[in-house]
Amino acid sequence: LHNRLIFVTILSKNNYTNMGFPTKYEDLTVGQWMAFKSIQADDDLSVIDMQKQLVSLFTGLELTDVENMDIIKFGNYVKKLSFLNSELKEMPIVENWKGFKATLSLTEMKANQMIDYESILKAHGNNIYRCTDKLLAIVYKEKDKPYNPDKHEEHTKLFSDAKLTDVIGVVFFYSVYSFNAGKIIQICTDKANRIVTQRMKEIQESKQLVPS
Repeated sequence: LHNRLIFVTILSKNNYTNMGFPTKYEDLTVGQWMAFKSIQADDDLSVIDMQKQLVSLFTGLELTDVENMDIIKFGNYVKKLSFLNSELKEMPIVENWKGFKATLSLTEMKANQMIDYESILKAHGNNIYRCTDKLLAIVYKEKDKPYNPDKHEEHTKLFSDAKLTDVIGVVFFYSVYSFNAGKIIQICTDKANRIVTQRMKEIQESKQLVPS
C-alpha cells in the first residue's frame, strides 16, 4: 500500500492535470491510467478512500486538501469520474505514433526487445498495467531505427505522457500476443534443439567419421 501511494503521489505532482479534470477515458494519459489501475487494485481501500485517491490524482491536490474540500465540490469531482466504473473498450491499434512505429509481428521483434519485454513484465508480477509505459517503450521503436535499450528510460517518459487512447490498442494486443509469442518461441527453440541433437547424433554415428 505504501509503495502504491508513493507512486500515485508522484504522478499527481506531474503536469497531467494541466489538461483539465478528466471526464472520459480519452482525457487520460498512460501515466494516469496506470495510477488509476494501481488504486483500483488496492483491496485495502474503502470506497471513500479510493474516491479521495482518485480526486487527488486527477486534481493534483494533496490528500489532506481533498479531505478538507467542500462536500458538494468533492461530490462533483467523484461524479465526473463515473466513467471509470465502465470498462475501457478495446481500442484500434495505432501503428505509428509521433515518430515511433509499433512492432506488431514476431518476425519484426528482435531478441533484445523480447528479452527486455519479458524481463520487465516479470519484474512487475506479469501485470501489464503496472508497467504499461515501460512496455510501450519497447514495442514502439523509433521509425527506421533499431530498438535501443539505452533510450528506454527516455522513451518511457514519452509514453507515460502519451494520450491513453493513442497507444492503448497496442497494450491490448500484447496482453494476449506476448504470452502466445513466448509459447511460439519456446516451441521453435525446442524443435530446433531436437533437430540439432538428432543431426549431431547422425554425424557421430556416421561410418565416415568412424576410424578404420
